[in-house]
Amino acid sequence: MDHGCFVISYQRKKRDHHVFCLSIHTTGPPDLNLVLTEMSSPLVNKLMDCAKAVAGGNLKLADVLFEEMEGLTAEETSEVTKKVVSYFAEALARRVHGVYPRNPFPLIPSSFMNTQRSLRYFEITPAPIHFLTAADVIGKQPVHFIDFSIMLGSREYDSLLPRLLPNRAFRLTNIGPNPCKDSKHIQERQRKLTELARQLNIDFQLQQFEANIPADIEECVLKLESTSEDEIVIVRWEFEFHKLLAVEGAIERVLSKLKELKPKLMLINEQEADHNSPDFFDRFALSFQYYSRVFNHFNFVTSRTDREEVLERHWRRQISNVVACEGIDRVERHQTFDQWNERLRGAGFRPGLETLCKFPMFYTSCGPRLFFISFWVPIDPTEFSRAE
Repeated sequence: MDHGCFVISYQRKKRDHHVFCLSIHTTGPPDLNLVLTEMSSPLVNKLMDCAKAVAGGNLKLADVLFEEMEGLTAEETSEVTKKVVSYFAEALARRVHGVYPRNPFPLIPSSFMNTQRSLRYFEITPAPIHFLTAADVIGKQPVHFIDFSIMLGSREYDSLLPRLLPNRAFRLTNIGPNPCKDSKHIQERQRKLTELARQLNIDFQLQQFEANIPADIEECVLKLESTSEDEIVIVRWEFEFHKLLAVEGAIERVLSKLKELKPKLMLINEQEADHNSPDFFDRFALSFQYYSRVFNHFNFVTSRTDREEVLERHWRRQISNVVACEGIDRVERHQTFDQWNERLRGAGFRPGLETLCKFPMFYTSCGPRLFFISFWVPIDPTEFSRAE
C-alpha cells in the first residue's frame, strides 16, 4: 500500500443499530461513463439531460425537461431515486434562478442539541478522539486539542475527560459553525464541561470560535499559538476541511500555520466523494451517484428519528450547495482521499497511521465507500528522504 487510510462504509441494519465497516484501499478517479451507466432509468436520464441543458445555457429546453420529469416520477419504482431526483431538480432550479439557501448549514432546534447523546452528523468514527488522546500517544504532557467541528456539537468530551490523568493540563479549542440561533446550549455545555474537569482535577481551558464560512476558519487558525514547548498539539477536522477549498490559497495558508504548531497528529474526517470539478455536468453526475448511495444506506424513505430528519436536511442543503452555487459560495467541495493525499503530501504532511497501529481495528467490506478517516503528521525536514 502506498498510503494508509481507514475508509468507512456505513450500513443500517435495524432501528438504532449501525454497523461500521472499515477497509484500507487505493482508488483512482471515478469513471463518469460508468457512473452514467449505473444510473440508467427514464427519470434519472431526464434529470441528466436537464443538467446538460442547464450547463449549456439552454434554459428553454431545461424548462421543458423539468415538466417531463414530473410526468416520469409516477413511473419510477424506487422511492429513494424519486427523493434524490427531487432534491437535485430543486438544486438545478436554484441554480437557474439564483436562489440559494441563506445558511449552508441546517439550523437545529436547541432542544435537539441538548437532548441527543451526540450531534455529530456522521457518527461513523470508532471513537478517534479517544485514540488521539490515549496515553501512548500523548504521554503525560499538557495537551492542546484543536477541534474543527460543530460548536460543542458532540458529548464525546464528557467521556474523554475522565480518561485523562489527574493534574493534566488540557486545552480545548473548538472552531466551527454554530447550527442554532440560540446559543444557550453552548453556554450550558461550557458550564458542564468546566464543572466536570474541576471534579476530575484537570486543568481545563476552553476556547470557542464561531466559524460559519471558510474565511472565518482561516482567520481563527492564523490566531492559534502554542503556550509551551512541551505542549502536545492534536488537530481534528470533522467534515470541515474541504470548505477551505472555496477560498484560493486558504488550504495552503492553514496547513502552513498548523505545521508551525507541530501537531503530534492531525485527524481528517471527510466524505469520500469528488464534488469539486470545475466542469458543472461532471460534478452534477458524480454527486448524484454519491448522494443516491448515501440515501440508500441511511434508508431515509421509511419512518425516521428526529436525528435522521436533521441529517436528511443536511444532505439536501449539501446537494443545493454543490449544484446551485459557484465561487466562494460553493463550500461543499468534497474530494476523494487520493486527492487529499496528494494535496497534503505536497503541503509537507505524511500519513501517520503507524502511531495508532497498536490499537485494535476491524477491517471488512460492506458496500460503497462514503467517508474516510485519515491521520497525518508534519514531515520532519531531517527525515524527508526517509519519509519519501
